Amino acid sequence: MKLYLSGPMRGLPRNNVPAFDKAAAELRAAGYEVVSPVEMDRNSGLDPEQNLDDMLADKLIERDLALMPYLNLDGVAVLPGWEHSVGAKQEFALALKIGIQHRRVHTWLMLSAKKGEGKATDVNCLIPSDPRLVVDAGGRLAFDAIQHEDPEADELSKASVVTTTPLEVTPSSPDKTIRTNSRGGKKDDVGKLRWGLLPIEQVEEVVRTLTHGSAKYGDDNWKKVAPWQYIDAHGRHIAAWLKGEKKDPGSKTHHLANAICCLLFLMWHDEHPVSAPRDAKKEG
Repeated sequence: MKLYLSGPMRGLPRNNVPAFDKAAAELRAAGYEVVSPVEMDRNSGLDPEQNLDDMLADKLIERDLALMPYLNLDGVAVLPGWEHSVGAKQEFALALKIGIQHRRVHTWLMLSAKKGEGKATDVNCLIPSDPRLVVDAGGRLAFDAIQHEDPEADELSKASVVTTTPLEVTPSSPDKTIRTNSRGGKKDDVGKLRWGLLPIEQVEEVVRTLTHGSAKYGDDNWKKVAPWQYIDAHGRHIAAWLKGEKKDPGSKTHHLANAICCLLFLMWHDEHPVSAPRDAKKEG
């Protein structure tokens, strides 16, 4: 099997490179083929232990995300603390999108040991950020009451690789379906808004932009501003981004987040067509 190694780097001693190298060596010794971003950095002539400026570090994350779908990967192996890493969380989201499995390094090692003992290894992977969250073999999310993985567990008896039954859809009427999980829990989600589809990090940047505007002008000041002003502001942010400027100098947030705020304000004004005074202070 071919695994991509993922984990936190920025802010850790030596950028966590020793942990990446140790995990890569252990996984290869267990029979896995490993792709490590640390080794890709070295092959590019970079010193992965050297602190990089944020722009270059972001470019390397973009490189890794662009390559992952074309590496014929079978899974992602994650180091402790991955859930606190922006890059590792993006790699997790991509793993779900392309339908590959996502497990901790020691879980992959345990699976290799079980395979050597002739035991079944067709199991779901546990995601450590939520003890109820499991991902089935197709990369779909499901919730179940499962044992939380012990990151320090060394014995197979303590390992928490848990087999769960994927959600089944059972019709209850011609226009309604109810999803039933392996424990008999039922929930009707058909036709309801799927908030989980939102890319949370980008949404957070939009909220940071709104927070800056609130601190500068006051809560909901944008409701008092003429909507045409946000058409102009939206154009300015898009133009700045197209010219290569990523962050707005004032809010220090992404120009596209500022542009999204302008569009949200315009949507609100479209639903509440009340003329705002022309002398109101404008956000953005």
